[in-house]
Amino acid sequence: MDVEKIIVPYYNVDNILSKEIVFGRKIGLDKYVIENIPLYAPNLALGDILLVEKLDDEQLYFENLLETSENSTIRIVFFNYDPIIVQKILKEIEGYSINWVGFVGGSYYSLNINKDLDYKKIKLFLEGNSKIMDYQESCLSEKHRSELL
Repeated sequence: MDVEKIIVPYYNVDNILSKEIVFGRKIGLDKYVIENIPLYAPNLALGDILLVEKLDDEQLYFENLLETSENSTIRIVFFNYDPIIVQKILKEIEGYSINWVGFVGGSYYSLNINKDLDYKKIKLFLEGNSKIMDYQESCLSEKHRSELL
């Protein structure tokens, strides 16, 4: 089945209303499952189920989160872009079976932490690289949150 663009409004770090487009696959009346890793919008993860509304402009807009996937979205940013270091870290991240998205030649990436992965190990890895990058738990699932207790 085809994916459709869903506009997700959110407030950015400067508290300005912004929007991100996520791709969703229709699974019911006004229900869509997120098919990509969100880059900016908080509290959403790959596989979450959304309620959307089609407005007069014929575009789909995020209305409510219906069901979480229990996946987590973590955003990372490298302090200084060095392609060798960035690629090395991304390869290590992939070694944890983590998918990511980002811009080629950029220093900002969004990671999907699958619900079946042990987040505690991943968090230790992220903290261990704090001299070259920072991270934000944009959408931390209850399952991953409980692993940190």
